[in-house]
Amino acid sequence: MSKTFIILAAGMGVRADSKSLNCPKVLLKAANGQSLLVNILEKIRQSHPAGTPVRVVAGFLHQQVVEEVNAYCALNPLARIDVVYNEIYERGVITSLYHGIRDVNSDVVILNGDTYYPDGLFSNLTGMMRSSLLVLPPDDQPDSVRVLTAGNWIAQVGKRLPVSQYISTGCLFLNRRYTRLTEGLLLDLIERDAFAGMIWHNLINLLIQKGKKIAFKLIDTGKIFEIDTKEDYQSFLQDMPNNTNESQGIF
Repeated sequence: MSKTFIILAAGMGVRADSKSLNCPKVLLKAANGQSLLVNILEKIRQSHPAGTPVRVVAGFLHQQVVEEVNAYCALNPLARIDVVYNEIYERGVITSLYHGIRDVNSDVVILNGDTYYPDGLFSNLTGMMRSSLLVLPPDDQPDSVRVLTAGNWIAQVGKRLPVSQYISTGCLFLNRRYTRLTEGLLLDLIERDAFAGMIWHNLINLLIQKGKKIAFKLIDTGKIFEIDTKEDYQSFLQDMPNNTNESQGIF
Protein backbone atom coordinates (compact mmCIF):
# COMPACT_ATOMS: atom_id res chain seq x y z
CA MET A 1 0.00 0.00 0.00
CA SER A 2 1.26 3.48 -0.82
CA LYS A 3 2.18 6.03 1.80
CA THR A 4 0.61 9.43 2.37
CA PHE A 5 3.09 12.10 3.40
CA ILE A 6 1.78 14.68 5.89
CA ILE A 7 3.79 17.91 6.08
CA LEU A 8 3.01 20.07 9.11
CA ALA A 9 3.24 23.64 7.82
CA ALA A 10 0.64 25.65 9.73
CA GLY A 11 2.53 27.29 12.60
CA MET A 12 3.18 31.01 12.99
CA GLY A 13 6.90 30.61 13.62
CA VAL A 14 6.96 33.26 16.35
CA ARG A 15 10.61 32.72 17.32
CA ALA A 16 11.64 32.72 13.65
CA ASP A 17 9.91 36.12 13.24
CA SER A 18 7.70 34.82 10.44
CA LYS A 19 5.04 37.44 11.12
CA SER A 20 7.44 40.35 10.59
CA LEU A 21 8.86 38.66 7.51
CA ASN A 22 5.32 38.00 6.21
CA CYS A 23 6.49 34.51 5.34
CA PRO A 24 5.53 31.08 6.75
CA LYS A 25 8.56 29.22 8.08
CA VAL A 26 8.15 26.50 5.48
CA LEU A 27 8.74 29.08 2.73
CA LEU A 28 12.07 30.28 4.12
CA LYS A 29 14.65 29.64 1.43
CA ALA A 30 18.00 27.95 1.46
CA ALA A 31 21.08 29.54 -0.09
CA ASN A 32 20.20 27.87 -3.40
CA GLY A 33 16.82 29.62 -3.52
CA GLN A 34 14.75 26.54 -2.72
CA SER A 35 12.22 26.76 0.11
CA LEU A 36 12.08 24.25 2.95
CA LEU A 37 8.73 23.05 1.61
CA VAL A 38 9.99 22.51 -1.92
CA ASN A 39 13.02 20.69 -0.53
CA ILE A 40 10.69 18.21 1.16
CA LEU A 41 8.51 17.82 -1.95
CA GLU A 42 11.60 17.22 -4.07
CA LYS A 43 13.00 14.62 -1.68
CA ILE A 44 9.66 12.78 -1.75
CA ARG A 45 9.60 12.92 -5.56
CA GLN A 46 13.15 11.56 -5.76
CA SER A 47 12.59 8.66 -3.37
CA HIS A 48 8.99 7.55 -4.05
CA PRO A 49 6.84 6.71 -7.09
CA ALA A 50 5.26 9.50 -9.10
CA GLY A 51 1.86 10.44 -7.73
CA THR A 52 2.65 9.52 -4.11
CA PRO A 53 0.00 11.46 -2.17
CA VAL A 54 1.13 14.42 -0.07
CA ARG A 55 -0.92 16.55 2.33
CA VAL A 56 0.47 19.93 3.32
CA VAL A 57 -1.34 21.25 6.40
CA ALA A 58 -1.31 25.05 6.22
CA GLY A 59 -2.57 27.72 8.59
CA PHE A 60 -0.58 30.94 9.05
CA LEU A 61 -0.47 32.82 5.72
CA HIS A 62 -1.88 29.68 4.14
CA GLN A 63 -2.49 31.29 0.75
CA GLN A 64 1.26 31.68 0.28
CA VAL A 65 1.64 27.97 0.87
CA VAL A 66 -1.10 27.26 -1.67
CA GLU A 67 0.70 29.40 -4.25
CA GLU A 68 4.03 27.67 -3.61
CA VAL A 69 2.43 24.24 -4.03
CA ASN A 70 0.59 25.32 -7.19
CA ALA A 71 3.83 26.60 -8.70
CA TYR A 72 5.60 23.35 -7.83
CA CYS A 73 2.80 21.25 -9.34
CA ALA A 74 2.88 23.32 -12.52
CA LEU A 75 6.48 22.19 -13.00
CA ASN A 76 5.80 18.65 -11.76
CA PRO A 77 2.44 17.63 -13.29
CA LEU A 78 2.58 14.09 -11.85
CA ALA A 79 2.72 15.45 -8.30
CA ARG A 80 -0.33 14.72 -6.16
CA ILE A 81 -0.30 17.36 -3.45
CA ASP A 82 -3.27 18.66 -1.46
CA VAL A 83 -3.11 21.70 0.79
CA VAL A 84 -5.36 21.24 3.82
CA TYR A 85 -6.26 24.44 5.66
CA ASN A 86 -6.35 24.20 9.45
CA GLU A 87 -8.54 27.09 10.53
CA ILE A 88 -7.70 26.47 14.21
CA TYR A 89 -3.93 26.24 13.75
CA GLU A 90 -3.31 28.78 16.52
CA ARG A 91 -4.54 26.21 19.05
CA GLY A 92 -1.46 24.08 18.45
CA VAL A 93 0.23 21.51 16.24
CA ILE A 94 -2.00 18.67 17.46
CA THR A 95 -4.88 20.29 15.54
CA SER A 96 -2.74 20.36 12.39
CA LEU A 97 -1.77 16.73 12.78
CA TYR A 98 -5.44 15.81 13.10
CA HIS A 99 -6.34 17.78 9.96
CA GLY A 100 -3.55 16.02 8.10
CA ILE A 101 -4.36 12.46 9.12
CA ARG A 102 -8.16 12.73 9.05
CA ASP A 103 -9.80 10.25 6.66
CA VAL A 104 -6.47 8.89 5.42
CA ASN A 105 -6.73 5.16 4.67
CA SER A 106 -3.08 4.27 4.12
CA ASP A 107 0.30 4.21 5.79
CA VAL A 108 1.45 7.74 6.61
CA VAL A 109 4.71 9.61 7.06
CA ILE A 110 4.50 12.63 9.37
CA LEU A 111 7.08 15.37 8.74
CA ASN A 112 8.15 18.65 10.26
CA GLY A 113 7.56 21.35 7.67
CA ASP A 114 10.27 23.60 9.10
CA THR A 115 13.09 21.10 8.64
CA TYR A 116 15.68 20.73 5.88
CA TYR A 117 15.99 17.03 5.08
CA PRO A 118 19.11 15.85 3.22
CA ASP A 119 19.32 13.61 0.19
CA GLY A 120 18.68 9.95 0.95
CA LEU A 121 16.75 10.32 4.19
CA PHE A 122 13.36 9.28 2.81
CA SER A 123 14.84 6.23 1.09
CA ASN A 124 15.06 4.79 4.62
CA LEU A 125 11.27 4.45 4.47
CA THR A 126 11.34 2.08 1.51
CA GLY A 127 9.81 -1.27 2.45
CA MET A 128 9.19 -0.20 6.04
CA MET A 129 6.38 -2.15 7.71
CA ARG A 130 6.66 -1.38 11.42
CA SER A 131 5.62 2.02 12.72
CA SER A 132 8.97 3.72 13.26
CA LEU A 133 10.64 7.02 14.04
CA LEU A 134 13.82 7.96 12.16
CA VAL A 135 16.42 9.07 14.72
CA LEU A 136 19.90 10.58 14.99
CA PRO A 137 22.67 10.36 17.60
CA PRO A 138 22.05 12.68 20.58
CA ASP A 139 23.04 16.35 20.60
CA ASP A 140 22.96 19.19 23.11
CA GLN A 141 20.41 21.42 21.38
CA PRO A 142 17.59 22.49 23.75
CA ASP A 143 14.87 22.15 21.09
CA SER A 144 15.78 18.62 20.06
CA VAL A 145 13.13 15.98 20.71
CA ARG A 146 14.87 13.31 22.75
CA VAL A 147 14.15 9.62 22.36
CA LEU A 148 14.43 7.07 25.17
CA THR A 149 14.51 3.45 24.04
CA ALA A 150 14.07 0.02 25.58
CA GLY A 151 15.44 -2.80 23.46
CA ASN A 152 14.21 -2.39 19.89
CA TRP A 153 11.38 -0.04 20.83
CA ILE A 154 10.81 3.55 21.87
CA ALA A 155 9.94 3.97 25.55
CA GLN A 156 9.29 7.72 25.60
CA VAL A 157 9.92 10.93 23.65
CA GLY A 158 10.10 14.54 24.81
CA LYS A 159 12.20 17.68 24.88
CA ARG A 160 12.92 17.47 28.61
CA LEU A 161 13.85 13.84 29.14
CA PRO A 162 16.78 13.65 31.57
CA VAL A 163 18.19 10.59 29.78
CA SER A 164 17.94 9.57 26.12
CA GLN A 165 19.81 7.60 23.49
CA TYR A 166 18.75 9.47 20.32
CA ILE A 167 17.01 12.57 18.97
CA SER A 168 14.17 12.68 16.47
CA THR A 169 14.60 13.66 12.82
CA GLY A 170 10.97 14.79 12.76
CA CYS A 171 10.06 11.92 10.43
CA LEU A 172 7.60 9.31 11.73
CA PHE A 173 6.19 6.37 9.76
CA LEU A 174 2.87 4.92 10.89
CA ASN A 175 1.38 1.84 9.29
CA ARG A 176 -2.28 1.84 8.31
CA ARG A 177 -3.51 0.25 11.55
CA TYR A 178 -1.84 2.95 13.61
CA THR A 179 -3.09 5.66 11.24
CA ARG A 180 -6.72 4.95 12.06
CA LEU A 181 -6.00 4.67 15.78
CA THR A 182 -4.09 7.95 15.69
CA GLU A 183 -7.00 9.81 14.12
CA GLY A 184 -9.23 8.72 17.00
CA LEU A 185 -6.67 9.62 19.67
CA LEU A 186 -6.18 13.11 18.23
CA LEU A 187 -9.89 13.76 17.89
CA ASP A 188 -10.38 12.77 21.52
CA LEU A 189 -7.66 15.21 22.63
CA ILE A 190 -9.23 18.04 20.65
CA GLU A 191 -12.75 17.36 21.87
CA ARG A 192 -11.54 17.30 25.48
CA ASP A 193 -9.25 20.30 24.91
CA ALA A 194 -6.49 18.21 26.48
CA PHE A 195 -3.47 19.04 24.35
CA ALA A 196 -2.16 22.38 25.61
CA GLY A 197 1.59 22.66 25.11
CA MET A 198 1.91 19.33 23.29
CA ILE A 199 4.38 18.83 20.48
CA TRP A 200 3.23 16.44 17.79
CA HIS A 201 5.72 13.81 19.01
CA ASN A 202 3.48 13.36 22.05
CA LEU A 203 1.44 11.16 19.73
CA ILE A 204 4.16 8.53 20.11
CA ASN A 205 3.75 8.58 23.89
CA LEU A 206 -0.02 8.24 23.54
CA LEU A 207 0.35 5.20 21.28
CA ILE A 208 2.80 3.61 23.70
CA GLN A 209 0.37 4.23 26.57
CA LYS A 210 -2.23 2.34 24.52
CA GLY A 211 0.11 -0.65 24.40
CA LYS A 212 1.32 -0.06 20.84
CA LYS A 213 4.96 -0.48 19.87
CA ILE A 214 6.92 2.16 17.94
CA ALA A 215 10.30 1.16 16.58
CA PHE A 216 13.21 3.46 15.75
CA LYS A 217 15.71 3.53 12.91
CA LEU A 218 19.08 5.24 13.23
CA ILE A 219 19.97 7.04 10.01
CA ASP A 220 23.13 8.62 8.63
CA THR A 221 22.26 10.58 5.52
CA GLY A 222 23.71 14.05 6.04
CA LYS A 223 22.96 17.06 8.21
CA ILE A 224 19.40 17.91 9.20
CA PHE A 225 18.41 21.50 10.01
CA GLU A 226 15.31 22.25 12.07
CA ILE A 227 14.55 25.98 12.01
CA ASP A 228 12.92 27.17 15.22
CA THR A 229 14.49 30.62 15.60
CA LYS A 230 16.06 33.45 13.58
CA GLU A 231 19.44 32.22 14.77
CA ASP A 232 18.66 28.71 13.48
CA TYR A 233 17.85 30.17 10.07
CA GLN A 234 21.09 32.15 9.89
CA SER A 235 23.08 29.04 10.86
CA PHE A 236 21.22 27.09 8.19
CA LEU A 237 22.13 29.64 5.51
CA GLN A 238 25.78 29.57 6.56
CA ASP A 239 26.16 25.82 6.99
CA MET A 240 24.07 24.28 4.23
CA PRO A 241 26.13 23.51 1.11
CA ASN A 242 24.97 25.15 -2.10
CA ASN A 243 26.43 22.83 -4.69
CA THR A 244 25.41 20.84 -7.73
CA ASN A 245 24.38 17.85 -5.62
CA GLU A 246 21.49 19.84 -4.18
CA SER A 247 18.23 20.26 -6.07
CA GLN A 248 18.07 23.74 -7.57
CA GLY A 249 15.43 26.22 -6.49
CA ILE A 250 12.57 27.04 -8.82
CA PHE A 251 11.27 30.22 -7.23
